[in-house]
Amino acid sequence: MYKKILINLQDLEDARPVISKATALCKAEPAKAHIEVVRVVYESLADLKSKNIDESIELKKFVLEAEEPLLEDAVRQADLSDYQIECRTAWHKHIWEGVIHTADADRPELILKPRTDDTTRLFPHPPEDWNLIRHSEVPILLTRSKIWPINPIILAAIDVFDDAHADLNRDVLTHADNLAQALGGTLHVASIFPILGVWINEIAIIKDYERLHDEMAVESRGAINTLCRELDIKDYSIHATEGVADVVIEQLVKSTKACVLVMGTKARAGLSGYLLGNTAEKILSRVDTDVMTIPMRKESGS
Repeated sequence: MYKKILINLQDLEDARPVISKATALCKAEPAKAHIEVVRVVYESLADLKSKNIDESIELKKFVLEAEEPLLEDAVRQADLSDYQIECRTAWHKHIWEGVIHTADADRPELILKPRTDDTTRLFPHPPEDWNLIRHSEVPILLTRSKIWPINPIILAAIDVFDDAHADLNRDVLTHADNLAQALGGTLHVASIFPILGVWINEIAIIKDYERLHDEMAVESRGAINTLCRELDIKDYSIHATEGVADVVIEQLVKSTKACVLVMGTKARAGLSGYLLGNTAEKILSRVDTDVMTIPMRKESGS
């Protein structure tokens, strides 16, 4: 379960739904839980030239102090007095960087942030969410305002055919199982293997497509069962499916009626990152549900 959660709250109207989800994740031991709510603020007038540094500092201080009571009032109205909730404002031009800096200092176990609606066709989804999941070393739960149902479905998406994802697969399954236990939900695990049909006419030695397909599905199921045994995960359903990952996972989210999708992500720096994105980002742009992204461990590569 989670004991230290950081919430990024920009729209104060999101306070109740996002804080209620945070408290649901640490309801087992509310007295030990620490929830911090941060609002990133910025005023371009404070970016003055160096000769006006004193005025710039005073303006930043004024803006930060003026925003704090508004944030505290929004949190107070959420009426969650059983939990220790701390409010603070942080100064940064970019929201995602302000959140990352706060997380670097406070080391939460999880970051919660309301999902931003897509407002541009240039990116697969909004740059703030996009940059946050790229740069965070902490798992992120991007939420919708819709409340979680009783006994929710948690869908974990892993890649069992890439050895480089071994640690990431374990982390994804661990967090997904934690969510399922905290919410009293059901865990589903998905593994997508490549489309084989397009190669049948190119590879003469492949004569039995159905046999190969079934073997890969069996291998996927076996790998998932092995991982779950290692992690002591007992109750789960398996989806071993052929196809393109983002398309299949979108279909599984709908067919299982999952309310949270848990998946891994890894950073892709530089221009290639902005132009290519990665599978996690493609999936995020397709599904209209809560999404938890788990960063790849640094020692595992990127």
